[in-house]
Amino acid sequence: MDEKDLLNRIKKSADSVQPPKSLNPDQIQDRLEHVTPPLDAGKKKKFPIYRIGAAAAVILIALVCVWTVNRIPSHPQNEMAASKEEAGAKNMNNEDLYNSGNNSENASGNFDDRGAGSKESLTEAAELENSPALSDDTDNEAVITAPQSSPDGKVVPVRNYDVLYNTLAEHFPEQANGVTSEAKASASAGTGGDMESAKEMADGFAGGNEESMAMDTGAADSSDYSSTNIQETGVDEGDVVKTDGKYLYILGNDNKLHIIKADGSKLEETASIDFKDFAETIEEFYISKDTLNVITTTSTTTMQSGSTASDGSIIEEDIAWTDSADAKKDIYSVNRNLITKLYTYDISDRSAPKLTGTTTQDGYYQTSRKTGDYIYLFSEYTPVIKETRQDSTIIPKINGKDLPSSDIYIPEFLNSSTYLIVTAIDTKSPDKILTKKAIVSATYLYYVSTENIYICTNDWNGSTNTTQIMKFKYEKGSITPVSAAQAKGSLNNSFSLNEHNGYLRIVTTSYSENTGNVNNLYIFDESLNPCGKLENLAPGETIQSARFMGDTGYFVTFRQMDPLFSVDLSDPENPKLLGELKITGFSSYLHFYGKDKLLGIGYEVDPDSGTYKGMKLSMFDLSDPSNVKEVHKYIIQDANESQGLVNYKAIMINPDKNLFGFHCRTDIDNYMVFSYDPEKGFQNQLVYSFKGTEDYSLSINNIRGLYINDTFYLSYGKDTQNNILSFDMKNSFSQLGSFQTK
Repeated sequence: MDEKDLLNRIKKSADSVQPPKSLNPDQIQDRLEHVTPPLDAGKKKKFPIYRIGAAAAVILIALVCVWTVNRIPSHPQNEMAASKEEAGAKNMNNEDLYNSGNNSENASGNFDDRGAGSKESLTEAAELENSPALSDDTDNEAVITAPQSSPDGKVVPVRNYDVLYNTLAEHFPEQANGVTSEAKASASAGTGGDMESAKEMADGFAGGNEESMAMDTGAADSSDYSSTNIQETGVDEGDVVKTDGKYLYILGNDNKLHIIKADGSKLEETASIDFKDFAETIEEFYISKDTLNVITTTSTTTMQSGSTASDGSIIEEDIAWTDSADAKKDIYSVNRNLITKLYTYDISDRSAPKLTGTTTQDGYYQTSRKTGDYIYLFSEYTPVIKETRQDSTIIPKINGKDLPSSDIYIPEFLNSSTYLIVTAIDTKSPDKILTKKAIVSATYLYYVSTENIYICTNDWNGSTNTTQIMKFKYEKGSITPVSAAQAKGSLNNSFSLNEHNGYLRIVTTSYSENTGNVNNLYIFDESLNPCGKLENLAPGETIQSARFMGDTGYFVTFRQMDPLFSVDLSDPENPKLLGELKITGFSSYLHFYGKDKLLGIGYEVDPDSGTYKGMKLSMFDLSDPSNVKEVHKYIIQDANESQGLVNYKAIMINPDKNLFGFHCRTDIDNYMVFSYDPEKGFQNQLVYSFKGTEDYSLSINNIRGLYINDTFYLSYGKDTQNNILSFDMKNSFSQLGSFQTK
């Protein structure tokens, strides 16, 4: 069968399909004319024409009438530019947006004339959620869909698996066989053939991994031993090295977790947990009294017949010679599925850890948080999108069971088909998953406060960049969707967000063809309604770091100089810029260091040539926020890399003990420890140089400094072994002993 015959058959089979009213040309034209601009009021939004072509292709082939999907509602950024009355005059309000073009079908296939925005239809939608017609395994040709969002701004999940599949196939046609080459060409033409370059630019604005150049706001434990450098006080984070004041717990290069009794120069390994035989990689772990939680990533591999690769793309060279279905079955592809596991151990006997429970979830491990007895686990799942939903793999498994569609959410911006999966586990019942959620295209960045999880997506439309923020409340293992908002610009890292007294404060760098780069501060209330803003700060520069404390915020931008901005946030509706300090270089990491002091770690840069001169330590005096001063600085000559500026947990710091340390590279790798004297400035207490690093046998990503009482321990991996050195902090950091894991 040639392509022309195939198209004729598709057209003939579609003759009997009655399209919904929302596909009427007048309805579509009306919708295009009333799309609310997401950023600037008064500007017309460019409707992505390629989506029309892709959607039409999906409808012709799949013969389904799905034109709306459950999306996470957002509060448009342009509401900040005017009062609610003014915004309402310029744009549709939330209820208008909710009602427009969102008619849903009832169980009999008839359209609901009351409109999806009515209270009656909302109630009916809730009642139908668990009805047989809406079950996840429905094969109905007329798929019932829920409204896009509710007028009160609540976050709603995807309606069913069919809606999920069709949304993925529509937005990512290159991954699905069900979309014709003509539709792909139309999609490319609709964006000027530059979809991939736009995505690359969006990724560039994202600033890499969410842990890149981050900073800590947490304090050490009241006991005299170091704790993991965390983002939010009261929210613990996993790491590769930890201590409980008596033992060191070390993730070794041999993929074992070693438990080592530590007493000054006396170091003794009491036990180890080996995952080598299970083809698993240990990612991070937690220690809490007699409970050890270990997070791993593993994979399963299967072979499948057909004409698609594991990512769902068409293997043109393999199928060009035949149209035979039987011949296509002789073509095989390999599918690899990544799985994140959480193991819980009873270590009341440190010499004999006892496994008490295991949970699993699809996807590669991203990060995690722990509050009390509850662990919140984040993984990234990549679906396989093929010609039909039945041939696709779009439903992640949690503890071996399919994730219900009622736990899957689709935001407005879809730049990636990957899902962010979040689960909650009570470590006292370590085999059970209490709550599970998945958000499509949301692996860009996330921030966890003591009460809420903020998940961000980034959108780049070719001329401007926008961040959408989704808020989920969590408490004792429950995760509940709250609302969403969007703001101009992209976030540097997770520390560009901060929650205080129910308000979310964020700083972004936005770009437009007219202004280039500018920086902004936005404040949202508990429902993510916009409250206040400061925009167009430091034109031409980008945010490098941010730090919030109570009613004051500080952030650093950089081009050639390093402006440190201080902002008064005491009135959320009227934030005020207090001051701007310009110094050479820039700080990538900020940490409050005692009363009225702010430590900055970054790089020194020649203001004229832009040449990097080394790493720079800065101490800022914050006693007068409107007149911040750099009182001391220290330059580590020719240092050009630090793991602490890639992963904030690699920095050991406790202002109360007046101690901080980090890895840095000059011509060789070093670990340096500092203290601070208000009169003399930074005092270098220790420089340990790792010899022989030119053979790349040193694993710099697991170098950690930690202390117990007056003993400092340095842990690092080399080849397949892990080494621990101990130093006497009371005796000028003289070396006490050394130890190598078995």
